[in-house]
Amino acid sequence: MLKKVQMMKSILFVYFVFLTNVCNSQPIIEFKSLEYNYNTLAYPSPPDRQIPKIEFVFYNKGNEPLIISNVSAGWCCPRWSKQPISPNDSGSIIIVCDPFGDHIGPFHVTGTVYSNAKNGSQLIQWHGKILPQDSGNIYLWNIYWADDIFDHKRYTYAKLYYERALKTEFNEQYPQSRINICDSLCNTTISKKDYWIVREWADDSYDNKRYLEAIKYYKRVFEIEPNDSWAKDRIENCNMFLNNKSSINENNK
Repeated sequence: MLKKVQMMKSILFVYFVFLTNVCNSQPIIEFKSLEYNYNTLAYPSPPDRQIPKIEFVFYNKGNEPLIISNVSAGWCCPRWSKQPISPNDSGSIIIVCDPFGDHIGPFHVTGTVYSNAKNGSQLIQWHGKILPQDSGNIYLWNIYWADDIFDHKRYTYAKLYYERALKTEFNEQYPQSRINICDSLCNTTISKKDYWIVREWADDSYDNKRYLEAIKYYKRVFEIEPNDSWAKDRIENCNMFLNNKSSINENNK
């Protein structure tokens, strides 16, 4: 009987040590810096474009490989290390900021880094000011990117750029004709890659209280994922904020 008790204690001890090692064997992400100041960004024309980039360097301080699963970056484009980062090694996240027409002036963007790290998701921030130039440059810039994205058959994403171009030169027929083509192609050829991009644009509009614009983008999300509950809740919130604003304006008359 005594031997059985001692054996059970030994088994429990080994099991406890095993669980302790498993719990402690996790990656830990640590950034060199969580914030970046862009200062000022010019709005260049496509032939002379020099796209600004930020590099957020991070380290794996744990004892298991670190894997970055996704990075949200608002209206900017993130790129990150796709391979697992070994313990004590480093990786980086590159944020590419293309100034858009409706982002003229000060900006402050918060991104979220999702990974398998023990310390969970991390927030990174960058801010600065975009200097305006003439609307012709803004128009050409958006057309340049829209055409490039269209050629890669990402029609939902391309449509967003054509719409931005149309805001600066609303009498131009070219972007409107391309928007119509995108609409017809989107019915059968929507890329799943566009989901996070369109959703980030929608969230950016929502966070900056541009609720009508946010509703438009969240409806685009439904084109890609018809059962998306996030977009549904956000549209309801947008309508609530718009109704409250309308009621306040009526009471102030």
